[in-house]
Order: sequence, then C-alpha cells, then structure tokens
Amino acid sequence: MKIHETTCRESLNLKRKIYGDEVLALLKEEKTRQKKSLKLLKRFLRYIAPYWRRVAGAFICMTLSTLLSLPGPLITKYLIDEVLPKKDVSMLILLCLLTVLIFLLNQIIGFARKYLFLILSERVVLDIRLDFYQHLQRLPMSFYAEMRTGELMSRLMNDISAVRGLLADTFLPLIQDIIVLIASIAVIFYLHWKLSLLSMIILPFFILSFSYFSRRLRVFSRLGREKRAELYSYLQERIAGISLTKSFAQEKREAMGFLKHTRKLINLKIKRTVFGSISGFVMGFVSTAGSALVMWYGGMEVIRGNLTIGGLVAFTAFLGRVHGPLKRVFQVNLGIQASLAAVERVAEILDIPEESDDKRRKVKLIKPVRVELAGALKFEGVSFSYVPGREVLRGIDLEIPPGAIIGLVGPSGAGKTTLIRLIPRFYDPAKGRILIDGIEIRNFDLKWLRKQIGIVAQNNILFSGTLRENIAYAQRKASIDEIENAAKMAQIHDFIETLPKGYDTQIGERGVKLSGGQRRRIAIARMILANPRIVILDEATSFLDSETEVALWTALSPWLWERTTLVIAHRLSTIKNVVDYIFVLNNGRIVEKGSHEELYKAAGFYRRLCDHQSKRESLARSRD
Repeated sequence: MKIHETTCRESLNLKRKIYGDEVLALLKEEKTRQKKSLKLLKRFLRYIAPYWRRVAGAFICMTLSTLLSLPGPLITKYLIDEVLPKKDVSMLILLCLLTVLIFLLNQIIGFARKYLFLILSERVVLDIRLDFYQHLQRLPMSFYAEMRTGELMSRLMNDISAVRGLLADTFLPLIQDIIVLIASIAVIFYLHWKLSLLSMIILPFFILSFSYFSRRLRVFSRLGREKRAELYSYLQERIAGISLTKSFAQEKREAMGFLKHTRKLINLKIKRTVFGSISGFVMGFVSTAGSALVMWYGGMEVIRGNLTIGGLVAFTAFLGRVHGPLKRVFQVNLGIQASLAAVERVAEILDIPEESDDKRRKVKLIKPVRVELAGALKFEGVSFSYVPGREVLRGIDLEIPPGAIIGLVGPSGAGKTTLIRLIPRFYDPAKGRILIDGIEIRNFDLKWLRKQIGIVAQNNILFSGTLRENIAYAQRKASIDEIENAAKMAQIHDFIETLPKGYDTQIGERGVKLSGGQRRRIAIARMILANPRIVILDEATSFLDSETEVALWTALSPWLWERTTLVIAHRLSTIKNVVDYIFVLNNGRIVEKGSHEELYKAAGFYRRLCDHQSKRESLARSRD
C-alpha cells in the first residue's frame, strides 16, 4: 500500500514538472469541457446558416477538386503498365496534356473554393464580433466592476479571430481531407483489398494517439489565451496609468512586472510546442511503420505476380492520400482545440445575463411617448450592497417633489454615489423600491427611463473625437446652434471659440488635451443637450474656480428649476445657496434633512461637516 502511495506521489510530482499545476487542474476539468464542445460548435456554426449558398458552393468546389486529384496515380499506373511497355507515343502525349489540363482545372476550382471560404469566414467573424460587442453594451454595471478592460479586448479581438481560423484554416482542410480520405480508401480497396485491409491496421493507433493528445493540447491552448489576456490587461492598465508610474519612479518595477507576465506566456508556449512536437513524432512514426508494412507486403505481391508495378505505385500514392489526411486531421485537431478554447472564452461572456427590463414580473412596461415625466422621485426602504452581507445603503427613505433641487452631502464612503446609481438602474436595490411619479422604476422601459436622466459623474468620460461630437453624443442630429447654446450654459463656449478649429477641435483620448474643469463643462454641456427630466450632478463643479462655478450655477439654475435635480458636492459652500434642501448621509443612512439654515442651527452631523470644511479652507488660504 505504501509503495503504491509513493508511486502515485512520484507520478503526480512528475506530471507537475511536465505540465504545471494550472494545466493539471484544467486537465481534471477537461472531461466536462469536452461534453460542451459539440454544443459550442453547434452554437457558433449557426452563424454560418445565413451563408449556406457559399458553403454549398465551397463544398462543391472541394468535391470537384478531390475528384480531379484521383486520376493522377491512375494515370501513372496506366503509364507504367500499358503505355511505356507498348512504346505508345501518342498516348504518352495525350496523358501529358491531360495532366496539365487537370492541374489547371484544379487551380481554378481551388481559387474559387478559397475565395468563398474567405468571404464566409470574414462575414461570420464580423457577425460574432458585432453580437459580442452589442452584448457587452447590454451587460449590467456589476459585470464591469469585476471584468478588466484588457481581458474584454482580448476576447473581443483575439478570441473571436480564432473563429476565422476555425472556419477557413480548420473546417475547410478537415472537410476536404475527409473527402480525399473516403475517395482514396475506396480506390485502394478497388486496387487490392488484401493490401488495403493490412494498411488499416494503423487506424486504431491513430485514434488512440488523437484522443490522448487532443485533450492536453486544448488545455494548453485555453491556458495560453488566458495568460495572453492577463498580459493585455496588465499592459492596458499600466499604459493608462503611465503618469502614476513616472510620478513614483516605478519604471523598473513595471518592467519587471511585464517580464513576469511575458515569461509565463513564453513558458506555456514552449510546453505546448514541445508537446505538439512529441505528438507529431508519435503520429509520424505510426504512419511510417504502416507504410513500411504495406511496402513489404505489396513488394511480395508484385514478386508473386498478384500485383503489377504500376498498381503498387498507384496504391502507394493513394495510401499516401490516406495517411496524409489522417496526419492533417491530427494537425487540424490542434487548430480545433485552440479555436475551441477561444470559442469557449467568447461563450462565457455571451452567456452572462444581459441587463434588461424585468419581464419576469409580468408587468406591462411603460414607455410614454407624448407624456413627459414630472420628475417626482421617491425612495422607500431602499437597501443595497455590492458584496453580500456588507450593506452600502440601509433603509433609505426620501421623497423629492418635481422641480426641486436637492443636495446629497456626507463624508466619503457614505453611499451618495451608490444612491444615485440606483435611479437609472445601473444597479437594482436589494430591498425596497424607487418610484418616479408614483411608478416603480422597474416598470419603465429601461432605455426610455435612462433617456429621462442626465448624469454628470465624478469621472465623466469623453471619447476621442471633436468637441462637437462629444457634446452631441446623446443627440447626434443636434444643430450647431443647439450645441453652442448648451456650451454657453455650461460656460465652455468662450473657451471653444478661442481654439483654431472651434467645435471641430480634436480632444484626444479621454479628452487628454483638456483640463479637468474643461472636461467637466463639456460633460455638463452634453447633459444639457440631452434635455433630461431628472438631473444628477456628482461633484460636477469640483474642478472649477469659484468665479466660473458661480457663473455656471447662475446660468444653470433657471434650466434646473424645470427639472428634478440631485447635487452631490463635498464643497458645501457651493451648494448651500443653490439647493432647496439637503439630505445628509452617513454610513449608508440618511441621518439629517432640511435646508442649510435648519441643519446648521440643529448643530448636528451637518454642522460638524460644515465647520470641519471651513477650517480646512481657512488653513488652505493661510498657507497660500
């Protein structure tokens, strides 16, 4: 018993050295994964259905190409056994011309086949990539909180590209080799059935080798794609944060981090290449041994007079067309395993439930067309947590009448930003409900609801492109007058007019050519142009100087009076003269509410916030 346990441990240690722990772990899961392979293939092959005419055309071309390849060895047999012994010159010339004609026809048909499959594969990849991207647009915010950008980019571009290889470089050769295999087997049985049966001895060894190596190669392929995605994620994060790296002089550390990720990928590639070479050697040895056996028995049959020399030459040529496709089927299997690993990673994302209207509640969704929202907003016992068991909001009750401007204040981490994220349903409450005009928000059509809400977030996003395109992001058909009016209200028009190209100025990736305050005002102009009924301003003026901030609020106030507005601001002096009343949050609860004067006189939590902030501002001014 002890000897057996020792042997098992030694065997496991050896496998760990050869494969690594990650590969071994995936090998244990691979049996389950193999059952999913056919489902995955069926799922992605449905993208081919709309292009069935091209598939049929390519299949016809492959069949014709296979049929045109059959006469070659038979012509050689006839040449050796009939034409040369009889010295028939005219037939010799005819066979030469026939060989050239077959070659030309084969090339034309081959070109047509490759062209059809190229168009097919590119369109299928485009369809999958479009579905994947559209699916990403419909996934909930909780998904993006967990998934890294580089990982998604890797799956969208690299993994989906592998589907192209699955179609053009894998299925095409596989189907063609199967046709060649069937036709060649039929011919060799016609030429000499005993010799054919002998040549079939190698088939079980091919199948066993195929089964053994394919599972391991698929694991290597999957793990390789995961490591590549990790490397892309690392690069995306580090390149985006290059200023942080430089500010702390961590260039060497980041270079070592890149080296570490790259080494993991290289080591895995080396293992996969070595393993693939071993498998290729095994398959080649099986094929060579089988050919040697056929050569011996076929030679004996020629000596006995049961087979002509031309017949043996033709048989050997056709046998090569049996062994060749069998080898390529194995090589194609490498591509299939690599592509299936990629397909599986794509399917993992596509299987994530989309953010959608809650149809399970069987409530008719409300999508008003002519009637505008008044904007009355109400929270009833709302609780929420990002991580189960750790509530960020606890029993929130608040009511905001239409047209009111309210302030949300509190220390960092109090739950202010989380609260406003629930209104457009970026997240849904764990408990309680949110109503607009007396209707629970889950009863509204989701897209329509979000069009009624305008948000200027703490980390507002600008896309590379022009100022005009960014301001008109939600209103693509807006006129230049409408864009300029929104910019004027956001106090950014005068700055834009100083630029050589004005509203057609390129702002760079994420608006890198603009200052923080300019980016905020562009985001405010974008929100104004969208003309929402509910406005959410999350630290919208934090980057502005006092003079610009006052001008901005002066311009915005008449516009905001017609809308329900929620303002989050750490700088309390900013909002006390703007908002109608204030809700104070602390530890996920509303602890106070009222006007600035009422709350300050109450000498509670809000007053402590104001006094603390006044001290900090006074200290900052004294230092200046």
